[in-house]
Amino acid sequence: TSTSSTTVTVQYPPPTVSAGGPYSATTNAAVTLTASASDPNPADSADTFTYAWNFGDGVTVSGGTATVSHTYTAAGDYTVTVTATESNGEQATTTATVDVTAQAPLQAQITGAPASGQSPQGSQVTLAAQVSGGVGADTYSWTATLNGSTVFSGTASTFAFTPTTPGTYKIALVVT
Repeated sequence: TSTSSTTVTVQYPPPTVSAGGPYSATTNAAVTLTASASDPNPADSADTFTYAWNFGDGVTVSGGTATVSHTYTAAGDYTVTVTATESNGEQATTTATVDVTAQAPLQAQITGAPASGQSPQGSQVTLAAQVSGGVGADTYSWTATLNGSTVFSGTASTFAFTPTTPGTYKIALVVT
């Protein structure tokens, strides 16, 4: 008779993490990235995770949360790496991709001017800013000058004024 014995250790699988994605972003505009982690071990189900992010452009964040915002300054394809660390020290790492395209330059155009370029004295002239590109939250600065002097100004996306003096008014719009 011969007897042999051995031991086998059965372990729960390690935690898992998902980095979400793939993501798309525009240069100079924040993109929100969201990770999620879980541990299949019922004894660890109440454990919490901290997240370390490497955005692939030389910027890292440690001890962070599952949701972060990041702004890329150059167009390109980036690989984001996220590591979730459980309170008991177990870790899981994964990656996601971010496709960053160049932001269109800010363009502003004045619309609503009379087709003839002329308006009767004492009649209201209403103009609007048509803006494209840039990164939202635009601010407007309008001026109407006559003979080199500012006679009307405004800071909204539309501009209305009533000229009472005949002449050629120069309308300027600056959008930032």
